Amino acid sequence: RSVLLHRFSWKKWFTKPIFSSIVPFTLSLFFFSRIFYIFSEWVEEKYVLMELAYGHIFSFLRLFFIPQDYHFSLFGAIFGFGLVFMILTSKNKKERPAYLDVIAHAFLWSALLGYFAALLWGQIYGIAWNSPISLIYDHKNSIVTARSALFPLPIVYMVLCGGILFALSKVTKHWPLPDGYIGSLALGLFGALIFLFEFLSGNRKDIFYDYFSLGMNQIGWLILVLIAVLAILRITGKKI
Repeated sequence: RSVLLHRFSWKKWFTKPIFSSIVPFTLSLFFFSRIFYIFSEWVEEKYVLMELAYGHIFSFLRLFFIPQDYHFSLFGAIFGFGLVFMILTSKNKKERPAYLDVIAHAFLWSALLGYFAALLWGQIYGIAWNSPISLIYDHKNSIVTARSALFPLPIVYMVLCGGILFALSKVTKHWPLPDGYIGSLALGLFGALIFLFEFLSGNRKDIFYDYFSLGMNQIGWLILVLIAVLAILRITGKKI
C-alpha cells in the first residue's frame, strides 16, 4: 500500500507526501484493525481483552500482537489510517481533498489484492448458499470451519473494487472534477456497497447486534458513507 500511496501522490504533484513517514500509519493500522476485529468477533475473541481486564499484561500483549492466527478488521484499519491522516494534515487542511483522491485509488487497489488473499486463505466468507458459484473450503488446513457451500463474498468484493476503479478511470478521463470529489465519491460508494453485502457475511457475533441489529463494521461503513457525503457537499460548496 505504501508504494501505491507514493505513486498516486506523485500524480497529484506531492513531492513530499505525508506517507513518506509510513511508521505511524502502520502502527495505527495494526492496532485499530486488531481492536475492531476483537469487537466484531466478540464471542470468540473477548478473552483477549479479558486478559487485560484481569491484569495479565504480558498475556494480553502476546495474544494481541502475536496471535496464533492473524485476523484484522478492514474498517478498523481504515479508522486507524484516517486518524493518522487527520493528525498529519491538521496544519495544512487545504491539501486534504487532493489526498482523498490519492487514498481512494491506493485503497481500492490494496483492497482488491487483499480480498484476493482472503479468497485463497478463507478469511472472508459468506452465509451458507448452495449455487454453482459458491465457495467450499474443504482443505484440511483451511481456517474456515464450515465445510458447506458458502456465498462467494470475497469474489463479490473483488468485483466491486475492480468495478469502482474502472469507473474512476473513465470519469477522470472525461470530466474535470475538483480535488477530493472523486475520492469521496469512491469511498462513499465502496462503504455503501460493503454495508449491504455484510448482511450476507453470516457474522452475528459482535456485541453491537444486540443493541442496533447491525454489526460494528456495518455501523462503521455507514459512518464512512456519511463522511463521504459531507465531504462532497463541502467540496461542491453546498451546505446542509
